[in-house]
Amino acid sequence: MMTLAQSNSEYSAGSMFSHASDFIINGSIFNVISTDKRREIQKWLNAPNCSENFTTALNSKTEGTCEWILHHEGYIQWKNNPDILWIQGKVGCGKTFLVTTIISDLTNAFPGAVWYHYFDSRDNSRVKSRYNGFLLSLLQQMGSDQGQIHPVLLDLHGKHKKGFLDEHPSNKALEKTLRTIIENLNWGYIVIDALDECSEVDDVLELLSSYKQKLNILITSRHPASSCETGFNIFLDNFGADLSHDIELYVQKNLAKRKFPTWLYNEIIVELQQGSHEQFLWVACQIKVLEQCHSPKTIKASLKALPKTLEDSYRKALETINQGNHVEDACQLLRWLIYAVEPLSVAQFQEMAAVDTNTSLFDPERRLLDFENHFWEILDSRLVGINENKIVHLAHSSVKDFLTMELAQSQYSSLININEQLSQEKILHTCLVYLFQFNTLEAYRFEEDFPLAVYAAKYWPYHMKRIESWEQNPVNELAEMILTDSTPEYFNWIRICRPDQAWQGVDPGLDTDKIPPSLYYAAYLG
Repeated sequence: MMTLAQSNSEYSAGSMFSHASDFIINGSIFNVISTDKRREIQKWLNAPNCSENFTTALNSKTEGTCEWILHHEGYIQWKNNPDILWIQGKVGCGKTFLVTTIISDLTNAFPGAVWYHYFDSRDNSRVKSRYNGFLLSLLQQMGSDQGQIHPVLLDLHGKHKKGFLDEHPSNKALEKTLRTIIENLNWGYIVIDALDECSEVDDVLELLSSYKQKLNILITSRHPASSCETGFNIFLDNFGADLSHDIELYVQKNLAKRKFPTWLYNEIIVELQQGSHEQFLWVACQIKVLEQCHSPKTIKASLKALPKTLEDSYRKALETINQGNHVEDACQLLRWLIYAVEPLSVAQFQEMAAVDTNTSLFDPERRLLDFENHFWEILDSRLVGINENKIVHLAHSSVKDFLTMELAQSQYSSLININEQLSQEKILHTCLVYLFQFNTLEAYRFEEDFPLAVYAAKYWPYHMKRIESWEQNPVNELAEMILTDSTPEYFNWIRICRPDQAWQGVDPGLDTDKIPPSLYYAAYLG
């Protein structure tokens, strides 16, 4: 065991506090645990992975942008004085890029003393947009590091990992544990992005406000800090010149990929800056359109027809989809992007193409050979993206808001039908058909050869519960079949994901004698 109140020089080089010369935990002890135990606790905790948000933003950020915030007087004062700094800005103005720049700055200066959470409403599991996910995220970062774990987190795990059932702690238990860890801190930085995308803002602010005299807390939001007292405030609407400069750098980088005549290059710069209203996201949408223009004439025509708002950009993207030859394919992809519980990869989307819901059969020969290129023939890059890890995602949380509201009342609703009930049914149908291909007791390589297997096994009950008129639903029969005892399909579903022990992972060789009867899981799932 290691006491973190020891002098910093006594820590190992791998410790998260090894370079934070003034960062100590008074009177607290971190327990050294085995790698297997650490992984077990991380799986059990199942905290949202906000490092993905950080990495994606860092890789997408144009070099040189957002650096002005590091020299802003309010930021410098906050950096040296515990309190809350509230950064307010409109949709798409680059708040996430600012936060990522700040996290990088703080981490370089104070490694091991910086923790962060990105609220993200694109996450359909809602883990990243709820108070529970916020608690889990901070608890995992602050309560464990490499081979060490805070004893209160170890105790929390011990209390909830008893017997056969895998119990998850309540918000009250998580908050109590997190408060214990924070109260032992001398100081540190907590950075929160997009608080406006949180569904339980008051709970988050109540917790953070209680430590504003102890910790340096930074929050970004579309909305003002109306329900808590803040020591520092930055209103991005007042920094038009800095944001315009960032947008100019962003446009220049993207235009550098193509050789334009000087007069055309300058015209593009002027038109995009004038129309942007300091919104990075609006500019990004227009650049994606210009990338499809291959002559000065078509580029000038596009510049003359620039949409006035971000919402208008999204409407034009829907028009492009509606005028194409893949409307039904677009519906299928959008349904999964909006209603799937977890972000899905290119490989998983490729598997969906092999499921024929008309015949309820899985046909591997239906897999698309060049899915990624075909993907851009189906959907518009103003609405969706594919990150460096080949994860398919909506381009921004505002896209999800737009699609769920716009398609419910617009002229496209009859053609691009992604209402929730139909979407849940289609996703459930696809999951069940996918699982029914595992119709023998051979040891399948589920994770290696069947990218959609884990999602289908883990979440088909989730989608089933969200269908209101279940008894009259034709997919009902498939659900009853997979819950039939002693069938290969039932055994393989449990081998992929045991609903009561999902954190244990896939066990292709699980002995069928150790699998409870289906009635047990039917009762467990409600």
